[in-house]
Amino acid sequence: MHPNLIDHLTAFIAVAETSSFSEAARRLGRAVSTVSYSVTRLEESCGLQLLTRGVSRPSLTPNGRALFREAQAAVEGARRFSAHSKALERGEENRIRLAMDVLFPFAPLLTALNAFGAEHPHVQVQIFASSLNRLWDDLKSGALDLCLAPIRDVPADVERQALAAIELILVAVPHHPLAKLREPFKLAELSRHRQLYYVGSPSVDTERMSRVFGTDVWTVSDLLILRELILSGVGWSFGTEAFFAEDLACGRVVRLDCSDLRIDARWTFGAMWHIDQPPGPLGKKLLEMVKLATGIAPEATEIPEGD
Repeated sequence: MHPNLIDHLTAFIAVAETSSFSEAARRLGRAVSTVSYSVTRLEESCGLQLLTRGVSRPSLTPNGRALFREAQAAVEGARRFSAHSKALERGEENRIRLAMDVLFPFAPLLTALNAFGAEHPHVQVQIFASSLNRLWDDLKSGALDLCLAPIRDVPADVERQALAAIELILVAVPHHPLAKLREPFKLAELSRHRQLYYVGSPSVDTERMSRVFGTDVWTVSDLLILRELILSGVGWSFGTEAFFAEDLACGRVVRLDCSDLRIDARWTFGAMWHIDQPPGPLGKKLLEMVKLATGIAPEATEIPEGD
């Protein structure tokens, strides 16, 4: 392998993409003679002609076309290697393990993850969907680096940073008996009908679940199944406007109005981490991107510096 192989491949790619040695030289900030020399040495090292000569504009030969994508992959691999090694030198993370409560607004998270992935392609992000019932144990055990969840009943050894706010609503299909009531109904009426309740694990103690009304409660560990059960009229459930936005707009589900339901419907969501394992440089960067994507700037605790 030629010691300057990546430089030669870069010159070859630039000429192939611009169909011009002079344009390639301008793109790379090199002299035309240097670009020409690199391509020639590359052809000599592999024993193949990769670009046509003696025509108005250079173009790929059949062999050049066959090797072009591999050349691009090699240069991209070298770029990633360089970026990754520099990131390690700066003490940046290789991996971020992130769990999100199923109610966390997904759209801003998706925006942030797209931007983060483009800016830091060497970082592996592992994303887990969970519920509040399991997140604390996973943080304490070190199985997670960060979680995005409601800031409610947070253990003393878990730090938090507010990111967004959502409102819980009651939903059911239009032909559900509760939806047919013209006036806001009482809590006693709500408890007469089956409630559908999301849980993150079958091991969750149903006796300790909050927001449970009545004795006829079905638990579901998958949001898509929960939605299908609601749409089929099996029961009513709590949800968020973001999750049911399309169903509400199309009239597949409706909001229910319980006049004496005494719960805190507005929840502040945030990022949380164990006090002994604060986010690293890129974990902080990802959280800032999520906060920016939510467009909400509530009071937030500072992320402490690691030791």
